[in-house]
Amino acid sequence: MGKVFQKATLQNIADVIYYEKGDIQKDQMNEIEVNFLVDTGAAMICLPPDLIEKLGLFPLAERNARTATGIIKRMIYSAVRLNVLGREGDFNVMSLSEGVQPLLGYIPLQALDLVVNIPNERLEGNPEHNGEFVLYQL
Repeated sequence: MGKVFQKATLQNIADVIYYEKGDIQKDQMNEIEVNFLVDTGAAMICLPPDLIEKLGLFPLAERNARTATGIIKRMIYSAVRLNVLGREGDFNVMSLSEGVQPLLGYIPLQALDLVVNIPNERLEGNPEHNGEFVLYQL
């Protein structure tokens, strides 16, 4: 099975709010483009420390995280606005070890109604909704 990578833009949500209120200019926002490994085994947006620092995120809490090597402590950081394939949502970030590929997990995928097309090795809108963005309300 191949790997699926997806480029997306991340913005510090605090900066988005300040910009929308008119307190800062667009060029003052912490914003980066990330090439994510789409990982349906990961829950969250997961970033290494250098990207967390570039975004200016702040730590919220330390949590246990299950990894391939066992349970370890990971820091949860303040939210980012994720822009991917014309869809956007706000999500907290989990830290990764330095040098690890950023991961796009199942929580943002489900929230943005995106699915992994394994045969074509790409991310796309949910075919159950003809690719259109549909929010789930349970």
